[in-house]
Amino acid sequence: MTGICPDAAVELHEFYGLTVVVVPPHRPCLRIDHPDSSCRTETQSSPRWSGNSHLARAGRPVLVGTTSVAESGICGASWSRRGRRAASSTPGTDADEATVVAEAGAPAW
Repeated sequence: MTGICPDAAVELHEFYGLTVVVVPPHRPCLRIDHPDSSCRTETQSSPRWSGNSHLARAGRPVLVGTTSVAESGICGASWSRRGRRAASSTPGTDADEATVVAEAGAPAW
């Protein structure tokens, strides 16, 4: 079950003989998608690096994108030093990745 299969339905049928069936949710989505925000600089004082964004302070999960694995590690360490939970989406092992996925959406404090 995945949300990306409808986009690949033709390829899945051609290569694997699989049929994609879309099952709509039984409840309406309550999530409000706000516009993305971005930081063009890599300063340690920006909310992206410091973990001091208003969402993180409120205990909301925050997704931070970086341009490299090394930058992701530095950013995560910066958040951790400030008492915020941080997990990398580029973990080293399958077990690490499973832990990151299992904890996705947990409060950031």
